Amino acid sequence: MPGQHEIISTIKDVIRSEFDPAGAFQDIGPSTPLFKGGLELDSFAIVELISHLESRLSFEFAEGDFREEHFKTLGSLGDLIGRYVS
Repeated sequence: MPGQHEIISTIKDVIRSEFDPAGAFQDIGPSTPLFKGGLELDSFAIVELISHLESRLSFEFAEGDFREEHFKTLGSLGDLIGRYVS
């Protein structure tokens, strides 16, 4: 089972491969915002990110997980995923 560091690494890998073809997201970490002031992802990108993460880590988010506080930063998303895969 992956730990927090591995989960964050997986999130970063997916973001870089799917949303960063120019390589602009090199210095991202747990405190990087997913939306405004950070990666500037939109709701469509978040849906795609969720799909990739569920597939790659073999889990499924629950309907109640889709709350703003879970998608503020890479770290908050990693904490949520950790409940399923750790």
